[in-house]
Amino acid sequence: MAAIQQLSESTYTFLSIIDHTLDDIESLCRLDNGHDRRVPCYGLGSLEIVPLEVLQMIILRLDIQSITHFRRVNRRAGLVVDQVPQYKQIIVHAPASIRGCLSIRTGFSFSCQDLYDKLRTTNCDSCGDFGGYLYLVTCRRVCFLCFTEKTDYLPLLRSDVIRKFGLRPKYLAKLPSFKSVPGRYSSRGIQCRRRITLIDHSAA
Repeated sequence: MAAIQQLSESTYTFLSIIDHTLDDIESLCRLDNGHDRRVPCYGLGSLEIVPLEVLQMIILRLDIQSITHFRRVNRRAGLVVDQVPQYKQIIVHAPASIRGCLSIRTGFSFSCQDLYDKLRTTNCDSCGDFGGYLYLVTCRRVCFLCFTEKTDYLPLLRSDVIRKFGLRPKYLAKLPSFKSVPGRYSSRGIQCRRRITLIDHSAA
C-alpha cells in the first residue's frame, strides 16, 4: 500500500501511487509536434484548393492514427494538422492521450473530435463521479474506483473471450481491442516483456 503523509490536521496525501497507466510513456512514443520549424517545400497537391477551415473540419473527424499518418506526408501536412485548434489543445495539455492510443494501437478507434470532447468532460462515464482517467480502448472517462473494480475495464485475452462468451475467432476482429505495452504490472511488479492482444470486456 502507498505510504500516507499528513500535511495538516485534515489533509493527507498518498505517496508513490503506482497505477500502471500510460502517463509515463514519452520514451516509447515520442511526438515531434513543433520540432520542425522549417518552411514547407511542397504543398498538399489537390487538397490545396480546399479552404483551410474545411480541411481542418475534415481532419477533426479523422481518427488519431490517420491524422498521425497524414502529418507524416510532408511538412505542409504536419503544419496544417498542428494548427487545428482542438488538436493543438490536446498536444499542449494532454499529449499522453495521443501517445497512449498510438502505443496500444487504438488510435483508429475514435476521432480527434471524440478525444477532444472527452478530455473536456469531467464525469466518469460509469458512475458520474469525477473521472480522472481516460480508458483509451473506447475513449471513455473513468474514475479510479470504476477503473480498478468494474469488469468493464478489465480486458480479456482472446482465449478468455472464446471460452467465457462462446464467440468464434472470426468475430473477435470486430471487437475493440488493443496491444499491451511491455512493462511491470500489478502490486507485485510482474514484468510483461511481450505485447499481448487484449479485448474490451464490455464489448465482448
